[in-house]
Amino acid sequence: MQLEKFLQLVKQDPTLQEQLRKATDEEAGVKLWCCWNWVRSFG
Repeated sequence: MQLEKFLQLVKQDPTLQEQLRKATDEEAGVKLWCCWNWVRSFG
């Protein structure tokens, strides 16, 4: 499943984890959406 791939990427990327923690809910949502589309494009 694509979401599992995305979660694996997040687990392996401390920088992304930190950015998501610091971001506001809106910013995090945008980043998650962009990352989700990126993962899907390589699905």
